[in-house]
Amino acid sequence: MSNYKEISDTMKQIKKNLKKNKSIEELLNKNEYKKGGAPFFDPYNIMKQYLDKIFVNENQLKKEQEDSLERLTKIREYEKIKDDEEKKQQDFEEENSMLAKNEENFQKAKENAKQIEDKAEIVKQETDEALKKLEDANKEVSDSQSHVNIVESNNKIVEDAIRIKKENIKNADNIMQNILKKMNNKELVSLEETNETIEENDAINEIKQLSISNVLEKKNDDLLI
Repeated sequence: MSNYKEISDTMKQIKKNLKKNKSIEELLNKNEYKKGGAPFFDPYNIMKQYLDKIFVNENQLKKEQEDSLERLTKIREYEKIKDDEEKKQQDFEEENSMLAKNEENFQKAKENAKQIEDKAEIVKQETDEALKKLEDANKEVSDSQSHVNIVESNNKIVEDAIRIKKENIKNADNIMQNILKKMNNKELVSLEETNETIEENDAINEIKQLSISNVLEKKNDDLLI
């Protein structure tokens, strides 16, 4: 019984000392816990082994907690790295998507520019054709005006010829009237003078007719050209 009582007392003292945060040596101070009992029973060694197990378990628990904390830190670091990589991948994909979209927009812009260029070429061709038609129309109008001018000029020449012819006829009639007048007045009229006057008038008329013919021929040549 004494051995059990000693163990019980020892346990009580250990609990008190544990509350005071004493070390193992202090808890198992040989001055406080005396050996006793049977030779095979040593309360000191029993309690020391018991406390060693407690402290070993506590240290192991702390080590496990530290390992767990380290593992948790590494896991968090890994998760952060993973998140960063995922973010980079997402940014990369978004950038590629944006580049692809920009490329698509660029291709559409090129196609639109090509269509505008083609339309501009068509408009240019149509404008050139319209200008050519306008130029041809102006030339036709100019040619028509030239033709009208030539016709009017020819008409004037014909009118001048008719007028000259009428004047020649009138001159011839006047000459005849003068001759008759002289004959009625019983003036001696030399036949030679009369012939000279007639020949002179004929020469004048011939020159006038030649001039008219030359002008008409020239105008006809202009019309043919």
